[in-house]
Amino acid sequence: MLVRTLAERGITLGIHCGALNYWCLNHFLTREENALFRETAHETILEIMRTAEPGATLREHTAPLTFQQEFALEHFGDFYGGAESVRISGPLNVDALSRSIDSLVERHSALHTKIQVTAQGLQQHMGPAEPRGLEVLDLQECTLGSDAFNSRYSYLVREWYDAADSTFEVKLLRLSDSEHVLMIFWDHLFSDYYSASLLYQELWTSYCSVSRQQYAPVPSAPMQYSDYAMWQRETYPSWADREEVYWKERLRNAVPIQVSGSDSKGVAPPVKLTNVRIPLGLSSLLRDVAQRIGVSTSFVVVPLISLAVAAWTNQRKFTLPMTFSSRDQRKHLGMIGYLPNFVPLRVELAGHDTFDQLCKAMSREYLIGIAHLNIGKAMDGGRRELINAPFVQWFPSTPDEVFSPPRCRGDLEALGVCVKLFVPGPFNLPALGRRRQSEFLPGLMLWEERGCIVGHGAFPFDLCPPAQTEARAPDLLQLATRVARDMNTSLASLLT
Repeated sequence: MLVRTLAERGITLGIHCGALNYWCLNHFLTREENALFRETAHETILEIMRTAEPGATLREHTAPLTFQQEFALEHFGDFYGGAESVRISGPLNVDALSRSIDSLVERHSALHTKIQVTAQGLQQHMGPAEPRGLEVLDLQECTLGSDAFNSRYSYLVREWYDAADSTFEVKLLRLSDSEHVLMIFWDHLFSDYYSASLLYQELWTSYCSVSRQQYAPVPSAPMQYSDYAMWQRETYPSWADREEVYWKERLRNAVPIQVSGSDSKGVAPPVKLTNVRIPLGLSSLLRDVAQRIGVSTSFVVVPLISLAVAAWTNQRKFTLPMTFSSRDQRKHLGMIGYLPNFVPLRVELAGHDTFDQLCKAMSREYLIGIAHLNIGKAMDGGRRELINAPFVQWFPSTPDEVFSPPRCRGDLEALGVCVKLFVPGPFNLPALGRRRQSEFLPGLMLWEERGCIVGHGAFPFDLCPPAQTEARAPDLLQLATRVARDMNTSLASLLT
C-alpha cells in the first residue's frame, strides 16, 4: 500500500544494506508519510521482496556517474585520490573515534561506493556499510617529524595509492598515549573540499557525544550522492532545453587563454608550483576595497589575477575558468560527494575603464554563470579549450578550519583534546601512474589564512616575486598595493 501511494507521487522505495530507504528527488516526505514510513518499514520491506522483479533492485545498489565524475575521469585518469592528516594531542578516546568513523560510513553511502565497469558502462556501486573498526598502528619508537616517522608515513601513502581498493580509509598512528596522527585516505571522485569540511564537522561532533556517552540519534543525510546522480539524469533533459542554447550563445565569441611560450602545435610550457602570500596589512586593505565596491574579497583578488594573466599573455580578452561547488539546493548541503564545477568567466578589459568596474563586472559574470549551471554539468559552448585553461578557485575557509572546525574546538578542548592539520615533513610521494599528468588541469587555489590572502597551485604564470621569469611578468603585490590606494585606478595604467 505504502509503495503504491508514494510511487504515485514519484517517490521510490527500495532496500539498501538491509534497511528501507526512499528516493525523493524533488521534495521530502510529509510528516504523516514519514511517520507511516517508519511504522510500516518491516511490512514494506516484505512487500518489496515479494513483488520485486528480477533486476528491479539494480537502482538500490548502482547509480550512474555524476557529470562531475565524468569530467574528472576524463581529465585526471581513473584515480583521483588524496591523503590528509590531523595531529591529535591529548587523551584520545580511541573507541569513541572508531565508533564515530563507523557512524560516518553508515550515514554517507559515498564513503562505501566504488566506480565499477558494468554492462551499462561505468556505474557507481554502493557496497554494504559494514563497521570497519579503526586500524591503530603503534609508532611509539618514532618521533613526530623524524626520518623514521616520515619513512613510515610515506610507505602508508604509497600503499594506499598502489592499492586504492576502497573509497574511504582511516588509520591512526599512535606515537604515545597523548600524541596521535589520524590519516584519512579518500577517493576525491566521491568527496570534494566542502565534503571534507562536512565530514570532519560530523566526525568531531560525534566523537564528543560518544566520549560523553550522549548518544543522540544522528539524523539521516537529506540526500545521498547516488541520489544526486539520479537527480542529475532525471532533470538534465529539461535543463538542457533551457540552458544549452544560452551557453552556446554566451561563449560563442569567447577567447581561451593563450599561454606565452606555447610551441607551434599550441602545447603550453610545463606548469610551475606557484605560491602567493599577500601580507596581513595589504590583505586587510583589499578586504576594505571589496566592501567599498560591494563585492566579496575573492572578486578583488581574481580581477588582480586576471590583470596578471593579461600582462603575461598580452591579451585583453580571454576566458578564465573559476571553480565553485554545485550545491545550490538545500538538500545538497548535507551530502558528501564530488560536486565541483567551472564557470567560464569572460574577461574583457577593454570594456572597463577602472579597476572597481572590472571587479563589479567579474562578480556579476560569476553570479549569472553559476545561476545557469545548477545542474552540475560543465558547459563550454562546445569549445573544450575554454575549460581546459588554468583555473582559479577561492576556498571559503582555511585548511585548519576544515580539519578542526571552529564549532567543535570548544567541546574537544573540554575533553582535553587538541586537533590540528598535520603536514608531514618531506617524503617521496608515489608515482601516480594511472593519472594522465599531461591532462591535469593547472590552477591556483586561494583562501584567507590568519588574515592573509594566500594561494597555492600549479600555474603557468609567476605571480609572486622574486620568481619573475619574464620582464613583463606583473608583480601581483605591486598591483594589489596600487588598487588598495585607489580602487578607481585606470586599467590602462595598471597594465603599463
